Amino acid sequence: MIEQKALSNHPELKETFNNLLQRLEQRISQKTTDMGEKPFTIPVTHYTDPSRFEKEQKLLRNKLTALGAASLVIEPGQFFTVTPYKMPLIVTRDKENKVRVFANVCSHRGAILKQEKQGCSNAFICPYHSWSYNLNGELLNIPGMKTGMPNCDKKSLALREYPCIIRAGIVWTILDNNNTIDTTFDALANELDHLLLDDFQFFHESVYYGDFNWKLGVESFLEVYHFSYAHGKTLPNLKYRNICLIDSFADHGRIVVPINSLEEQMKNIPRSDWEFLQHVNVMYFIFPGNFLLVFDDHFAWINIEPISQQKTKLTCTTLVPAKYEEEKKQKFQRISMGLEMITKEDYELCATIQKGLAGKSLDNFSYTCFEEMILRFHNSIDNSLQ
Repeated sequence: MIEQKALSNHPELKETFNNLLQRLEQRISQKTTDMGEKPFTIPVTHYTDPSRFEKEQKLLRNKLTALGAASLVIEPGQFFTVTPYKMPLIVTRDKENKVRVFANVCSHRGAILKQEKQGCSNAFICPYHSWSYNLNGELLNIPGMKTGMPNCDKKSLALREYPCIIRAGIVWTILDNNNTIDTTFDALANELDHLLLDDFQFFHESVYYGDFNWKLGVESFLEVYHFSYAHGKTLPNLKYRNICLIDSFADHGRIVVPINSLEEQMKNIPRSDWEFLQHVNVMYFIFPGNFLLVFDDHFAWINIEPISQQKTKLTCTTLVPAKYEEEKKQKFQRISMGLEMITKEDYELCATIQKGLAGKSLDNFSYTCFEEMILRFHNSIDNSLQ
């Protein structure tokens, strides 16, 4: 089993985590939190304007898109299918052990190649006219090609391919073929890599659909100000209310929230022996709509995707070490269920917000200094739309 203690003892992580613990100690003693310099407002049209939503859709295709757990394509020929932003894709591993992302669309007349969610195959064969493609996306065969399509240039009819990278156990892509993916993680790359999450395996997935603008869903994960009120029954023993650390890495971010056991560690254990992941929750925000919630021995990946201007899909996936003791399974299940309950509470509230906007009684949302990460999120969107 992978020991999370060893992960946090990586020299670079150890220094980072120690600095974060010292900041938390100060915040707890002062009974305050990281926050912005002043309150701010955001026009409600950002959540209701169809033309803005269309611009955001183009933006999302130019930014990091998370597709699924890399553990679903461990062996050559394994594949899974997804449809981010209405774009059908196949994620597979070729015979050279390289993960590839292709359009799940036949080059002939556009039929979907694979309808199933996941599987294993040596080739992708169109169900309409049986055009076939290998795991590299190359066109293998066209029935009747000699007479029906003489002098065919097979290379020009290969499946469209998208760049991809595996980081934190997730396959990521950028749907705009004109963009590269190599530098998109630069600001957070080292920290995520040192956590050694790439080898974690798929454990559980939950999917939700909510009637609200996608940005409301993202915002619900960017502040802890609402925890005591919206999640009072789900988190009744929450000791540190509205205390967190916030840090930005270009458009991405990190939120650190102390849990109840941190106080005992600070009182009874020498500072040099303090542990980090055992006593905090760490949320990495990957702009524009993904979160990695890291626990002491596993993590959850949350993907927020707009379906329409007022409908949003949320996928919550739990990933765990490839090998773990049986008693850990109950812990993973318990935390997964708790996260589902909290998400459900947030999304029910988001739906009421969107519903309330229909009455046009508000021109702006008014935010507190506690919600600084939401301002940074909107600034990143605005800057990208320019």
